[in-house]
Amino acid sequence: MLKIIPCLSALCFLTSCTITQRGCEQGNWYERGQQDGAQGRAESYVHDYQKICSKHGIVVDQSAWAQGRITGLKSYCTIENIYDQGTKGRSLKPVCPTKDLDSLRASHALGYKYYTIGREIDDLERERNALLRDYNNAADGPEGDSIRRFSRTEIHHLEFRIRMLYIEQRRYDDRILDQL
Repeated sequence: MLKIIPCLSALCFLTSCTITQRGCEQGNWYERGQQDGAQGRAESYVHDYQKICSKHGIVVDQSAWAQGRITGLKSYCTIENIYDQGTKGRSLKPVCPTKDLDSLRASHALGYKYYTIGREIDDLERERNALLRDYNNAADGPEGDSIRRFSRTEIHHLEFRIRMLYIEQRRYDDRILDQL
């Protein structure tokens, strides 16, 4: 039994499952499937539950889980949610109905563009902060004056680029709102 526990822990870690023996005993397979569907989990995810629960002699109600998952997918496979997944840098999971894929891919692309702009803003803000430190730490005298002039000019350029990126990012939010 002691050898099984590390294996089960590793399985849970690798699959992000959160089920314990108590969870297996409680069942609630429809609700668990609904939660998994809302997170965009694949149909095969139920097998991870089966592996863990079978170690405790418990059978997973696959039918209830699958029905719950289908219900949960209805909240995952929405334009709003897929856009949100993209804004967080997450990929579009291949679990949504094919009839909706074109609009969902477009929504995800907008969200992912929003995400990449955000990363660019973060990089520029770090660069600006480094220049601010250089500006504030510049020594008195001609060399310090030169550093401050350079830093001030670069900071203004960076702040302009950051403002433009925020405007561009806002346009992606507006575009998704137009689709709703």
